[in-house]
Amino acid sequence: MKKMTAAFGGVMLIMVAGIGGRALGEVKPAGAGGGFKIEQEVALPATPNEVFDAVTGDISAWWDHSFSGHPKKIYIEAKPGGGFYEIFDDAGNGALHARVIYAQRGKMLRFVGPLGLSGRAVDCVTTYELSADPAGTRFQLTVAISGEVDEATAKIVDQAWHHFLFERLKPYIESGEYKKKSAGAAPIAPQGGPGMNAARGKLTDFAWLAGRWTGTAGTDTTEEICMEPSHHAMTCVVRVMDAENTLVLEFITLREIPMTTGGAAAQKGGDDADNAGGASAVTTVEERVRFFSSDLAESQGDNGITLRLASVSATEIVLNNAKESGVVKQVKLIRNGNDEFTSHIDLVGPDGKPGAIEAKWKRGK
Repeated sequence: MKKMTAAFGGVMLIMVAGIGGRALGEVKPAGAGGGFKIEQEVALPATPNEVFDAVTGDISAWWDHSFSGHPKKIYIEAKPGGGFYEIFDDAGNGALHARVIYAQRGKMLRFVGPLGLSGRAVDCVTTYELSADPAGTRFQLTVAISGEVDEATAKIVDQAWHHFLFERLKPYIESGEYKKKSAGAAPIAPQGGPGMNAARGKLTDFAWLAGRWTGTAGTDTTEEICMEPSHHAMTCVVRVMDAENTLVLEFITLREIPMTTGGAAAQKGGDDADNAGGASAVTTVEERVRFFSSDLAESQGDNGITLRLASVSATEIVLNNAKESGVVKQVKLIRNGNDEFTSHIDLVGPDGKPGAIEAKWKRGK
């Protein structure tokens, strides 16, 4: 990782060796309000959703500027109010580079904060705009900088962004490395702040799921019925069918479990969390899934799946597998309206290769 120059007190967005003096984007005055605007564009060989996922969550694989020199993790919570964090160590020491103010998967991400110019009276509004392109995705970057900044500094920021986009992100996408991210996805930072492995949440965050749903994924059809949250639990029953037969039955429970400081109760497991003795009133949500055949015979050798809430917003819920060795790695529930949602499941097959299952769901009557 490149060292930062002392001229900016160790700031992150500083020129790295090899960029030289080239101004590779466009830097122009922002107008009557002062400041500068930077604009860059790059074509990436992946879908807009794939690119969005690659530039959010854990971005340590391609973002190589940091305060600490060797950060434990750098990641962005893709939700309104989410943080752009750099975590220094296991103790949770770190920095908040920016705060997300707009997030729409596959379309736009916008965050506000000084990034590597922390410590100066400066602010940056950074926008990623994604659109379909014959090459895959047209990625447009706009950075509006205001405050204690001059043209020379703006050009350095422009060159640093060229480094990120063309020398780091583009090769990362072209190599296919981004596809491994979902298979080994690290937990998304919780609302409670960095250093915790589960997000704060309540069963009411899932209340919109109550009712009857029909899902389609390929040629299979799935029916799901979910009860209203009540008595500290929410229950769903799922039936997966082909053209003639019921293939699988699923029994799902959602329940609140307590979180202690640092998320320790959630990390140790649902049963341990239940016995945490009320150490904290802060809760997260755990989902457990068990699979059965149509005659209710439990699948041999299958102890089901345990997921824990990683992030929650009005439009998206993310749950991560509580077991690192689990086949299912992450589940996303993306709301497309009151009566429609998309489920996206990242998993690893028997051959060790990452895969995904995506289904569209509509509310039934």
